[in-house]
Amino acid sequence: MNHVAVLWLVAIAMASLARWSTVGDPTLWRRPALVLGASLGIAFTVRPLDAVLIGGVIAVAQAVLLRADSRRLRSVLWQIMAGLVPVALLAIVHIRTTGAPFRFGYEVLYGKAHELGFHVDPYGSVHTPLRAATFVSKYLARLSVSLFEWPLPALGLLGAGLLAIRRPSRWDFVLVGLILAQVAGYAMYWHEGDFRGPRFLFSALPAVTILFVRAHRQLARRVPGTRARVVRLLVPICLILSWTTWQLSVGALRRAHDLRIAPIAARVDADSVARASNVHHALVFVAERWPSRLIRRLWALDMDRASAMRLMYTGEFCSVQQAIETEEAVPRAKIAGRLQRLAAIASAGRIDAVTFARCRAEAARDNEGTANFAPFLASNTIDHDGRIGGDVVYALDLGPRNELLRARFGDRSWYRFAPRRTAGHLAPELFPYPAANATDSPR
Repeated sequence: MNHVAVLWLVAIAMASLARWSTVGDPTLWRRPALVLGASLGIAFTVRPLDAVLIGGVIAVAQAVLLRADSRRLRSVLWQIMAGLVPVALLAIVHIRTTGAPFRFGYEVLYGKAHELGFHVDPYGSVHTPLRAATFVSKYLARLSVSLFEWPLPALGLLGAGLLAIRRPSRWDFVLVGLILAQVAGYAMYWHEGDFRGPRFLFSALPAVTILFVRAHRQLARRVPGTRARVVRLLVPICLILSWTTWQLSVGALRRAHDLRIAPIAARVDADSVARASNVHHALVFVAERWPSRLIRRLWALDMDRASAMRLMYTGEFCSVQQAIETEEAVPRAKIAGRLQRLAAIASAGRIDAVTFARCRAEAARDNEGTANFAPFLASNTIDHDGRIGGDVVYALDLGPRNELLRARFGDRSWYRFAPRRTAGHLAPELFPYPAANATDSPR
């Protein structure tokens, strides 16, 4: 995930802001300003929304300081120029790829439905203020558990400590602002982001961690006597419990145990599997789940991503498959009315016997083992002629349609990827691809 890189860049930006604002010598302002601008600019090329949210809070903090000391303005100009360099490079790439300097790939795929705000999302659901509030509640609840993997809610301790601060400093306001900006910004985003925790709050972790340390110290100072000692002991006790037992429902060892037994499909390393199987000059087919295979067939019918996602929720998967197979028989030139034809068949729910048999076969393929194609796609290489090549090529397993690749990759050894249960555990393996049957035909 690209969140780790942005977390690092945000931490650098925060450290540079602290350096820039506390150094009294004007000759030392330029360097932290340049680093601050460059780190935010690079972050914008990776996760633009995070960079805008964090940069907005930092800009407000700098504006307050500039009101008291305008001599720092020149260093801010250097900061802006340093930040614009990576942003300009990104804009050039976008002009050559998406056609506009700030039109991002997701917008090309999903159109207006991908934008921030309250509207119909690419899945056809309406993102409302109530839904946004639900997202915020889930994000904070998950962060409270996954932040330190303690048996006590970390954000509960943080909140109690903040209430104990009598005179908040300007840095307290900056840290709180960084957290609130990240929460509010992603509340306006229609997709619920969760991967090993609330991934959309990942960039706020430096601010959360620093604020937690300060809040804990203030809470220990405010409470009297024995309670102060209890507060001070909370952190070491939670650390010991988190790192010494996995029987608890939360904890570092428990999380490590859960990740270790996670499905193979979630943690496969394509190159390692190929090396372990000693395959060369090969074509490897990777089967995603049935819904993903249907979506890709919709893309092949020139359906945009948003329409394809909404169509998947029009009816049962088997109905969607029947609609796809019916439309695939229509001449390719007859694009007008395609979405309406697909939706009408998918929503009708009338499945013929032939399609029903194919649907059962698709469900059976899922039981044989599936994986996310993303790590395999990333392992593909591009040859000098601009086409996919290399020693091992990975392709989506689309059943009989795989035979369409014989013309291009017929000289290679063909394999299928699938997890196999060995000694009670699922292990990724490559199996020889079965020879084409005379009855196989692409559909």
